[in-house]
Amino acid sequence: MKRTGKYISVCLCAVMIASMFMCGGCQKQEKTKITKKKQIELWHYWDIPGNQQHLEELVESV
Repeated sequence: MKRTGKYISVCLCAVMIASMFMCGGCQKQEKTKITKKKQIELWHYWDIPGNQQHLEELVESV
């Protein structure tokens, strides 16, 4: 009787470990998204302080 109980517990432990590995292997792999940095070109009116401040606010909000 002792051998049967030990055999069952060893088999149960092996099944539990195998199911743990199977559940871990079924997860989807996360794909990393590569975001491109935006490039802006400033053409006009950069010498006006109000425009400089407005641009700084826009850049900080992103």
